[in-house]
Amino acid sequence: MSEKLFTSHWDEIDNLTPRALYAMLKLRVDVFVVEQNCPYPEIDGKDYDAFHLRILDGEELAASLRVLPPEQDGKPVKIGRVVVAADYRGYKLGQRLMKEAVAFAQTR
Repeated sequence: MSEKLFTSHWDEIDNLTPRALYAMLKLRVDVFVVEQNCPYPEIDGKDYDAFHLRILDGEELAASLRVLPPEQDGKPVKIGRVVVAADYRGYKLGQRLMKEAVAFAQTR
């Protein structure tokens, strides 16, 4: 596997460009709905309140997840929609996503 320089980006949904939002939602549908054959609504209305972590290879989305705020004071945040594009599996991006998300969650 060749060496790649991945970059991480945290954003709220309003700060994503239309292309970045489209890429993130498309990746989630491609993996969760098509590849994993889970015919459930992927767009669930929770993305508005979430913080989104995207890992990019240049301009290409390689992986992403979202962190939802606590539902009540004193409750933990929720990490979800963890996804790695098929072409980027094997680079330990899932591990990187989770490490960054846990570190982010500890600041909330």
